Amino acid sequence: MITVSLPAMLSGYAGGPDPRKTGAPGDATCAMAGCHTGAAVNGGPGSVAIEFPAGLTYTPGVRQRWTIRVVDSQQRVFGFQATARLESNLSAGQAGAFQNTGSSTAILCDDGSVRPAVGCRDNFKVEFIQHSNSLASGIWTIEWDPPAVNSGNVRIYIAGNARMGTTRTLAIGSTRQPTP
Repeated sequence: MITVSLPAMLSGYAGGPDPRKTGAPGDATCAMAGCHTGAAVNGGPGSVAIEFPAGLTYTPGVRQRWTIRVVDSQQRVFGFQATARLESNLSAGQAGAFQNTGSSTAILCDDGSVRPAVGCRDNFKVEFIQHSNSLASGIWTIEWDPPAVNSGNVRIYIAGNARMGTTRTLAIGSTRQPTP
Protein backbone atom coordinates (compact mmCIF):
# COMPACT_ATOMS: atom_id res chain seq x y z
CA MET A 1 0.00 0.00 0.00
CA ILE A 2 1.38 3.41 -0.93
CA THR A 3 0.09 6.81 0.08
CA VAL A 4 1.41 10.07 -1.29
CA SER A 5 0.45 13.66 -0.63
CA LEU A 6 1.71 16.14 -3.19
CA PRO A 7 2.62 19.38 -4.21
CA ALA A 8 3.51 22.63 -2.45
CA MET A 9 4.81 26.06 -3.43
CA LEU A 10 7.83 27.51 -1.60
CA SER A 11 11.38 28.84 -2.12
CA GLY A 12 14.56 26.87 -1.25
CA TYR A 13 18.32 26.25 -1.01
CA ALA A 14 20.19 25.12 -4.14
CA GLY A 15 22.67 22.96 -2.19
CA GLY A 16 20.09 21.17 -0.06
CA PRO A 17 18.30 21.97 3.19
CA ASP A 18 19.36 21.35 6.76
CA PRO A 19 18.23 17.95 8.12
CA ARG A 20 14.63 17.33 9.20
CA LYS A 21 12.84 19.30 6.51
CA THR A 22 10.88 16.34 5.10
CA GLY A 23 7.62 16.91 6.97
CA ALA A 24 8.00 13.49 8.66
CA PRO A 25 6.99 13.16 12.34
CA GLY A 26 9.59 15.08 14.34
CA ASP A 27 10.60 17.07 11.23
CA ALA A 28 9.48 20.48 10.08
CA THR A 29 8.87 21.57 6.55
CA CYS A 30 11.06 24.25 5.04
CA ALA A 31 8.08 26.62 5.23
CA MET A 32 7.81 26.03 9.00
CA ALA A 33 11.57 26.46 9.48
CA GLY A 34 11.72 29.67 7.45
CA CYS A 35 14.17 28.38 4.85
CA HIS A 36 11.52 28.75 2.12
CA THR A 37 9.19 31.59 1.29
CA GLY A 38 6.28 31.67 -1.08
CA ALA A 39 2.83 30.12 -1.32
CA ALA A 40 1.44 27.54 1.10
CA VAL A 41 2.72 23.96 1.32
CA ASN A 42 0.96 21.79 -1.28
CA GLY A 43 -0.33 24.94 -2.99
CA GLY A 44 1.17 24.60 -6.47
CA PRO A 45 1.21 22.39 -9.55
CA GLY A 46 4.45 20.53 -8.72
CA SER A 47 4.81 16.93 -7.58
CA VAL A 48 7.37 14.57 -6.12
CA ALA A 49 7.43 10.80 -6.48
CA ILE A 50 9.67 7.83 -5.75
CA GLU A 51 9.68 4.90 -8.14
CA PHE A 52 10.18 1.55 -6.40
CA PRO A 53 11.15 -0.87 -9.23
CA ALA A 54 11.23 -3.83 -6.81
CA GLY A 55 7.77 -3.03 -5.48
CA LEU A 56 6.65 -1.96 -2.03
CA THR A 57 8.29 -4.70 -0.01
CA TYR A 58 11.85 -5.17 1.13
CA THR A 59 14.08 -8.13 1.83
CA PRO A 60 16.17 -7.45 4.93
CA GLY A 61 19.71 -6.42 3.96
CA VAL A 62 19.07 -6.45 0.18
CA ARG A 63 19.86 -3.09 -1.44
CA GLN A 64 17.19 -1.36 -3.50
CA ARG A 65 17.61 1.30 -6.20
CA TRP A 66 14.96 4.00 -6.41
CA THR A 67 14.32 6.90 -8.76
CA ILE A 68 13.15 10.24 -7.37
CA ARG A 69 11.32 12.64 -9.67
CA VAL A 70 10.43 16.23 -8.87
CA VAL A 71 8.25 17.79 -11.56
CA ASP A 72 6.79 21.22 -12.18
CA SER A 73 6.30 22.43 -15.76
CA GLN A 74 6.58 26.05 -14.61
CA GLN A 75 10.05 25.61 -13.04
CA ARG A 76 13.53 24.67 -14.27
CA VAL A 77 15.72 23.54 -11.35
CA PHE A 78 14.83 20.88 -8.77
CA GLY A 79 15.92 19.46 -5.40
CA PHE A 80 14.73 17.04 -2.69
CA GLN A 81 15.30 15.60 0.79
CA ALA A 82 14.16 12.11 1.90
CA THR A 83 14.33 10.00 5.04
CA ALA A 84 13.41 6.37 5.89
CA ARG A 85 11.74 5.71 9.26
CA LEU A 86 10.61 2.63 11.12
CA GLU A 87 6.84 2.69 11.49
CA SER A 88 7.33 1.73 15.13
CA ASN A 89 9.22 5.02 15.76
CA LEU A 90 8.41 7.56 13.04
CA SER A 91 10.21 10.49 14.65
CA ALA A 92 13.54 8.85 15.51
CA GLY A 93 13.63 5.27 14.20
CA GLN A 94 16.12 5.19 11.34
CA ALA A 95 15.24 2.46 8.85
CA GLY A 96 18.23 1.12 6.98
CA ALA A 97 20.80 3.36 5.28
CA PHE A 98 20.90 5.42 2.11
CA GLN A 99 23.77 5.17 -0.38
CA ASN A 100 24.96 7.81 -2.85
CA THR A 101 25.05 6.79 -6.48
CA GLY A 102 26.80 9.91 -7.75
CA SER A 103 27.86 13.45 -6.95
CA SER A 104 24.37 14.96 -7.15
CA THR A 105 23.30 13.70 -3.69
CA ALA A 106 24.57 13.95 -0.13
CA ILE A 107 23.65 12.03 3.01
CA LEU A 108 23.35 14.02 6.24
CA CYS A 109 23.06 12.88 9.84
CA ASP A 110 20.52 14.36 12.22
CA ASP A 111 23.17 16.81 13.53
CA GLY A 112 23.74 18.26 10.03
CA SER A 113 27.09 16.57 9.43
CA VAL A 114 27.81 14.58 6.28
CA ARG A 115 27.34 10.91 7.13
CA PRO A 116 30.67 9.11 7.54
CA ALA A 117 31.20 5.67 5.98
CA VAL A 118 30.60 4.01 9.37
CA GLY A 119 27.18 5.67 9.73
CA CYS A 120 25.80 8.47 11.88
CA ARG A 121 26.75 8.68 15.56
CA ASP A 122 24.49 6.90 18.05
CA ASN A 123 22.75 10.05 19.28
CA PHE A 124 22.20 11.32 15.69
CA LYS A 125 21.06 8.11 13.93
CA VAL A 126 18.35 9.56 11.68
CA GLU A 127 19.77 10.25 8.22
CA PHE A 128 18.62 12.22 5.21
CA ILE A 129 19.53 11.89 1.55
CA GLN A 130 19.17 15.05 -0.48
CA HIS A 131 20.34 16.91 -3.55
CA SER A 132 23.84 18.33 -3.25
CA ASN A 133 23.32 20.27 -6.47
CA SER A 134 20.00 21.29 -7.93
CA LEU A 135 19.33 19.49 -11.21
CA ALA A 136 17.51 20.65 -14.33
CA SER A 137 16.20 17.11 -14.89
CA GLY A 138 14.58 16.75 -11.44
CA ILE A 139 15.60 13.06 -11.48
CA TRP A 140 17.92 11.29 -9.03
CA THR A 141 18.77 7.63 -8.62
CA ILE A 142 19.51 6.62 -5.04
CA GLU A 143 20.07 3.35 -3.23
CA TRP A 144 18.66 2.20 0.09
CA ASP A 145 19.88 -0.66 2.24
CA PRO A 146 16.91 -1.94 4.28
CA PRO A 147 17.47 -2.98 7.89
CA ALA A 148 19.54 -6.18 8.12
CA VAL A 149 16.70 -7.95 9.95
CA ASN A 150 12.94 -7.69 9.47
CA SER A 151 12.06 -4.48 11.30
CA GLY A 152 8.44 -4.16 10.23
CA ASN A 153 6.93 -1.48 8.06
CA VAL A 154 9.05 1.43 6.86
CA ARG A 155 7.83 4.85 5.80
CA ILE A 156 9.74 6.96 3.31
CA TYR A 157 9.19 10.70 3.60
CA ILE A 158 10.27 13.06 0.85
CA ALA A 159 10.10 16.78 0.18
CA GLY A 160 11.00 18.22 -3.20
CA ASN A 161 11.49 21.72 -4.48
CA ALA A 162 11.59 23.38 -7.87
CA ARG A 163 12.61 26.86 -8.81
CA MET A 164 12.99 29.41 -11.57
CA GLY A 165 14.52 32.69 -10.51
CA THR A 166 13.06 33.58 -7.12
CA THR A 167 9.91 31.44 -7.50
CA ARG A 168 10.23 27.89 -6.18
CA THR A 169 7.86 25.06 -5.46
CA LEU A 170 8.03 22.32 -2.88
CA ALA A 171 6.21 19.02 -3.08
CA ILE A 172 5.88 16.90 0.04
CA GLY A 173 4.94 13.24 0.11
CA SER A 174 4.96 10.18 2.27
CA THR A 175 5.20 6.62 1.10
CA ARG A 176 4.80 3.43 3.06
CA GLN A 177 6.80 0.33 2.36
CA PRO A 178 5.13 -2.76 3.85
CA THR A 179 6.81 -5.55 5.74
CA PRO A 180 8.23 -8.38 3.62
